[in-house]
Amino acid sequence: LPAVGSASPSISALAFSPDGSKLATSGLDGRIHLWRSDDGTHVMTFNGHRDRICSLSWNREGTKLASCGWDKSAKVWKTGAL
Repeated sequence: LPAVGSASPSISALAFSPDGSKLATSGLDGRIHLWRSDDGTHVMTFNGHRDRICSLSWNREGTKLASCGWDKSAKVWKTGAL
């Protein structure tokens, strides 16, 4: 993937969707970025954590992404079909 790290200051967690078509990355800024794996296109950004994100995990269908962060919160994001 070209320049995945350019969306965040640094990557603290990453996870590929179950089918490998999407990549989620998160950084120290508390944002989550979604990318298409085939061409590295940045698809969307999720904001909501107030501190770094330490873990990302997809559901089996690849339509939801769970995150937990140092702000002591866990969130579930709807990604839909990208």
